[in-house]
Amino acid sequence: MNKLPAIHICLIHPADYLYADALLDPARYFYYQFSRLSSNTSFEKNVLRRDAVNFIFGAHNGFDPGLLRDHCCILVNLEQLADNGADVGDYYRKLLRHTIVVDYDRRNPPFYSNYPEEVPIVSFGYAPYMSPRSDRAVPLQERPIDLLFIGILNDRRLDLIRRIESSGIRVHAMQQIAYGSARDNVLRQSKALLNLHSYDCSRFEQVRAFVSLSNGTPVLSELRPDTEAGPVFDACVTWFDEQQMLPLFSQDFGTPLFYQVMEQQLELFRGVDTLPEYSALLDFAAGVWKAHRPRMVLSEKITRIGRGFPSPLKSLSSGTLEVSTFSVEGNVKELAPVFQIIEDSDWHVEQFIHHEKYDHGLLEIIVAVTQHHRQPGIAGHARYYPSFDRLLKRMAESLPRMEKLCSPGEELESRGKGNDLSTDQVPGNRPNEQGCTPAQEATSLLVATDLCEEGSMLRLMQSLVEKTPNPVLYLTDLFGSYAKSAEAVQKLRVQFPGVSLVISRSSNLWDKAEELAALCHRLEPSKIWLCHHPQDAVAVLGALPCRSARRFWVHHAPGGPCLGASLAELEHVDLDAETQRACSRNLNRDCSLLSESV
Repeated sequence: MNKLPAIHICLIHPADYLYADALLDPARYFYYQFSRLSSNTSFEKNVLRRDAVNFIFGAHNGFDPGLLRDHCCILVNLEQLADNGADVGDYYRKLLRHTIVVDYDRRNPPFYSNYPEEVPIVSFGYAPYMSPRSDRAVPLQERPIDLLFIGILNDRRLDLIRRIESSGIRVHAMQQIAYGSARDNVLRQSKALLNLHSYDCSRFEQVRAFVSLSNGTPVLSELRPDTEAGPVFDACVTWFDEQQMLPLFSQDFGTPLFYQVMEQQLELFRGVDTLPEYSALLDFAAGVWKAHRPRMVLSEKITRIGRGFPSPLKSLSSGTLEVSTFSVEGNVKELAPVFQIIEDSDWHVEQFIHHEKYDHGLLEIIVAVTQHHRQPGIAGHARYYPSFDRLLKRMAESLPRMEKLCSPGEELESRGKGNDLSTDQVPGNRPNEQGCTPAQEATSLLVATDLCEEGSMLRLMQSLVEKTPNPVLYLTDLFGSYAKSAEAVQKLRVQFPGVSLVISRSSNLWDKAEELAALCHRLEPSKIWLCHHPQDAVAVLGALPCRSARRFWVHHAPGGPCLGASLAELEHVDLDAETQRACSRNLNRDCSLLSESV
């Protein structure tokens, strides 16, 4: 056996490409298997190593063949190559012909290699790091989604879905592009995944199947004459052709026998380990490294081939949900865990903090929550993001010292190039000649994201303004509603006549947080009321450094998870008794009740 080289997994991740993470799961699986073989294995997006064999995922999205001169590379092809398969273009086909390739389907290599029998073939099996914790696994028959479809809807797929739904089965087609944990949460609430072939060549979609089965969700797949899945998936997947389709969904689907068979398939798949295939691939990589090494200039330095990203992997050895630091009742009927941990985004944010890219970290959190909290089974069941909350606490430690932001007696300055902070006069709270602020102890700072022209949020804020002395209303304007519309600002002034109003004009998220922290330092409020939108990380972050004030986190959106809910530093306030009891139980703390009439 050749001496094992270092292995590096590289995922080509073009900027602003919506489907850039589509190959994240197979790349993670390669990383998992090579790590088990005790190899020196790393994984990053858009990064190549000169001292390792680089397995390239997503080369069809753009890869410079000139990089092959100084880097030892093996392309991983997961495209369906055939005359009636994926349209990958001549560039990618030429790249495959002149590069060493590993494939997942033995019928692909003849379309790019003169020696197809020499192309290594590997498959995908059970990925234990995707498996839900046993106390969080929802029984198949209790899951709210009948059939989940993930993929692009073409005419052929739409026709098949309509025919299936005519049997009374509802098919949920994911409308949002989601990968990683956000997608897994939906998978785990589905009775089964529906797999329909996209191309006439009918290559079996192994990646989609192994992800679903590893998450504990059965797969029902279309079977066409050209479909070859291999012995593993033949036994672990329920197959149907056009003649069997309607009887399957109208008569068998949802019966006790159906669930029994599905559970047996899931149990069978949990025993599928493809490690021998990757051991052979590692030996193959060692031979490639030995052949390439003499003509390469070795260096420990890395080569970036696109926009820099942190590694998406922290650890694959632990379970996918870690909530041991909280008191959580183990209720298997929950549609989703009450504590949401989006591992991919968590790891990205940690890396952004490490590299002091706080604005990127805030954006990652906001986008993750926005995409996640309205998914089926999440809204109305999940409530908290403890990992994001802990990361916001870490970011708060990096906010500049308040006296550097704004000393007593100074006007609040704009934080950020070209950004204007709109600040009304704050009556009764301007420092006098001695630098003292009258009635500081009575100042209340009310923080919101934005306010609609009508609705419960507006009524809540109007009630708080009416009941609290000397109120100051601060809006993070996270979505730019007021920056884009002077009319919206004027309506806000009409809705809150005579109230001191501050609207952030910065477009930079970290600057917004600094502005709020500086405002807290200048006003020294006795109370801070946080009534922000669920995904507004800026409001939570900006209020955390102000430890001298009582900070009330108002749970006004109990139908979905919200940032800041799990922080012990903030006094948790609910607006109805049922939510108060649930939050007190889940958070293991006393939560206050504030009626909507305040």
